[in-house]
Amino acid sequence: MPFTASGAKQTPPHGIGVIVGDMLHLPYHAKPVRGRHLLLLAVSVLFVGALLLEVATIITRQTIDPRSLFSQAVTNTQAIKTTMVRSSYGFGFVYSPEQFTASIHQQESGPNISADDLAKSAAVTGVTLKPLPSVVPANEAATELEVLAETDAAAFAAYKNNYQRKTDITAITADYFAPPSTNLATITEESRTTESFGGSFVTKTVYVVAPKFAGSTTRTIVWSAQVNAKPVAITIRGISGGAAVPTTMQPVLQSMQLSTDASVKGLSVFAKKQQPIVGEAYVADLVSPAVVKIYHTICGSLEFNGSELSSDTCIAKTGSGFIVSSDGYVATNGHVVVYGAKDMLVDALLQSRPLLQKYLAGLGLNTKQIGEVMSRSDLTASAVSKVYDLPDNALRLRNQREITVAATGRAALPLGSEADIKKLTTNFEQTMDFRQAAVIGYDYKSEDKLSIIAKSSNGFSASDVALLKIDVKDAPYITLSDTVARQNQPVTLFGFPGDADNELIDSSTTDVTVTKGTINSVRDAAGGAGKLYQTDADASRGNSGGPAVNSEGKSIGLLTYRYDSGESGDAAKSYVRDIKDFKDLVNKKDVTLNADGRVQALWAEGLDLYSKHYYSKALSKFEQVRALYPSHRLAEQYADMSRQAIAAGKDVKDPSAALLILLGGIGMGGTLAGAYFIMRHYGRHKLYKFNLQHGHLQVSHT
Repeated sequence: MPFTASGAKQTPPHGIGVIVGDMLHLPYHAKPVRGRHLLLLAVSVLFVGALLLEVATIITRQTIDPRSLFSQAVTNTQAIKTTMVRSSYGFGFVYSPEQFTASIHQQESGPNISADDLAKSAAVTGVTLKPLPSVVPANEAATELEVLAETDAAAFAAYKNNYQRKTDITAITADYFAPPSTNLATITEESRTTESFGGSFVTKTVYVVAPKFAGSTTRTIVWSAQVNAKPVAITIRGISGGAAVPTTMQPVLQSMQLSTDASVKGLSVFAKKQQPIVGEAYVADLVSPAVVKIYHTICGSLEFNGSELSSDTCIAKTGSGFIVSSDGYVATNGHVVVYGAKDMLVDALLQSRPLLQKYLAGLGLNTKQIGEVMSRSDLTASAVSKVYDLPDNALRLRNQREITVAATGRAALPLGSEADIKKLTTNFEQTMDFRQAAVIGYDYKSEDKLSIIAKSSNGFSASDVALLKIDVKDAPYITLSDTVARQNQPVTLFGFPGDADNELIDSSTTDVTVTKGTINSVRDAAGGAGKLYQTDADASRGNSGGPAVNSEGKSIGLLTYRYDSGESGDAAKSYVRDIKDFKDLVNKKDVTLNADGRVQALWAEGLDLYSKHYYSKALSKFEQVRALYPSHRLAEQYADMSRQAIAAGKDVKDPSAALLILLGGIGMGGTLAGAYFIMRHYGRHKLYKFNLQHGHLQVSHT
């Protein structure tokens, strides 16, 4: 039966009707909301959320610094759950529970601590990590790493009192943690060295574990030190195939800190920040444009007390260096750019046996003595080193001409003949690729090399670093590291090895050689003149003065020496001079290194964009670099590769700002509209319920 209001008869649609006064309200107000309104709101919110996510992705892609993204290929992101351990006993490190199980050491009087308590502020005396067999190479599955602080002062004191061999606390501490032989295995000490580790100097001892039953020998490595006046040791057991640190444990050791700050205690868990991962080439490409080839030539007639020893002679030497400031300061080795009359005579003596015989005879040696000296390199070096004792006015170069040139581009200087050398020395024309370098200062003594060969106890008397200056603006540069290199730390060497220019390649151009390796040890230089980093990254003559770069793209030092014992089976070793030696020279010369160059910033931004396939944007950066610094070694190559990628349709483009604003407006408008319709419908629903409850409505079903 129909319902009526104010005497009018109406038939409502849908079979149900409501009349309030003279207004007909449809029956959907019986529900608080309508599905289509909710759908509109949900779709709009999802649209806005997706848009915001895209904007955030764009911002992230464009702001990540490529200097933090070395060593892998551009593909995925990763999140690694890690645990940071900080102990009140002075040690701390980071490990991944996805790779290791952890056992906790604690004092007997303390509360029980489990691996689950590592997120709490719980003091521990040590932690033992064992790798999960499913995530490590088979040869590392049986290894374990233990960090332990000895808290039993009485036990250590008793051991120290009974120690007979030495009173050196470092030796006592090292032997205190020595693994004992058992009825199952014989353990012998293989080597012991002092190294920089975790911010402190520690004693590293390698032990050979030989089983008394069938089986292969393994190695145990113990790093020991006194921290907070307590003995602390880091031990790795079960190493097979030599004494190299297992790859799985290298990140743990690299994060290790040994601190005297006793206020640091407890443990905490954190998630590693997700970062894009880029290819290995980017660390080299980021810094190699700042590496330069150094040419140093000197000509003159060698005279001794007014008598001519040689007619006009020219010597040309090449080496490597690297720009360390945007205004053209250059780091290199002293022996690359420092060469004088005494050095010329020494080289002549070492290269000519008749001249050396004559020289030794002049020193008063008889024939037998001369033969003995010439048969041993150490005795020869000792005798020849007396040249450096001559007064400066006794030995000189008459008509001396000298020049140092830094090659900043790919072109090579022709120095195949003495005529080429003389031309460079007297008629050098500076170009964008070749710039004359002024020697601002150096800390180097030529006689040191003979002192080392002669096995003198004096060792080095200087650090072999030099500071140059070239006339250039807004150059690419390499930042100097502020931290000491650690053992097992990866390192990359850059330079221009002389044997890279050979019959197999076109020698009219030069390219930086990149050699990767690891810091094997951190040692004091003989004589105490600075620190040397031994690395397994082999390098040739000509690499001298080139940068040794860490994974952050910062220079930790200068490649300086290559040592070969000459014994069969002994591998040659490369040594890097700690960058602190060069920084000390910079400070001594009161030089400020300018690190705000636009070219290096544009280059880093371009590499970042290129690695994320923003080829059009990267191309713009590379073209700016090329315009500002025409001799940039890689800018044009990357520009060409970007053009090719764009032509192949591989360029990633972000939506324009106008489109993002329009889409954002649509999304916000939809969200507001959905919210408005829901609120309006809900209001009418409340009015409907009120009138229905108070009998103001008549409802009829048809």
